Amino acid sequence: MAKKELPEVNASSMADIAFLLLTFFLVATSINVDKGVRTTLPPEKDPEQIPSEVKMRNVYTIRVESNGGLLVEDEIFMDKNQIPELREMVKKFVINNGDGTCKECYYTNAEGATIQGERKANSSEEPSQAVVLLQNKNTTPYRVYLSVYNEIKAAYAELRDDVAERKYGRPYKDLSDGYSKNGKKYNEEDDKKKEVRMIFKEVIVEADPIQ
Repeated sequence: MAKKELPEVNASSMADIAFLLLTFFLVATSINVDKGVRTTLPPEKDPEQIPSEVKMRNVYTIRVESNGGLLVEDEIFMDKNQIPELREMVKKFVINNGDGTCKECYYTNAEGATIQGERKANSSEEPSQAVVLLQNKNTTPYRVYLSVYNEIKAAYAELRDDVAERKYGRPYKDLSDGYSKNGKKYNEEDDKKKEVRMIFKEVIVEADPIQ
C-alpha cells in the first residue's frame, strides 16, 4: 500500500502568525517609565561630602505638608506661594559662619546688596558643615515637593556663582574642571570648579516620607 504523503507546512504563514503575535504583545503590554528629579548622587563614602557627626545647629529642616504648606525649622510656617523665599533662607543658613572661620561667607543679592553671615548661635557653623534636611508626607503634592527641591538647589548654585565671579571673574559653569582639552589629562591645581565646590558643599538629605 502506498504511503500517504503528509502536507507541507507553509513556512511563510508561520512567520506571519509569529509577527502578528509579536505586534499584539507590543501593543497590549504597557511599560512603566519612572519619573523623577535629575540629580547627581555624591560618591559612596565620601568623607569630604557629608560630615561624620552632625550638630543640630548645622541641620536646616524643611518639611512639606500635605496641603503644600511648609514647616521650616519646626517653627516657621509658609504657604506654598512663599516657596521662592526659601532660596534666600537657605543661602543665609549656609553662610551663617557661626565659628567665624569662613572668609567667603557673603554674597550679593538681587538688589545688589552684600549679605554677610550673621553668625547666629543656632545656625550653621560653616558651609562645609551645613546640611539641608528635606522631608515630605506621603500625601504631599509632587509639584510642590519638586519646587522646594529646586529652590534648595538654586541656593547652592547662586552661592557658587557668586564666589566664582569674585575669585575668577566668571560663573561657576565656565570654570575649568581640571581636564585638558582632549579630556585625557587631569590637573587638580587647574580644577577651579572643585575649589568652589569645596567652599560651598551641597549636602541635601531627603528623609523618608511620614504619614
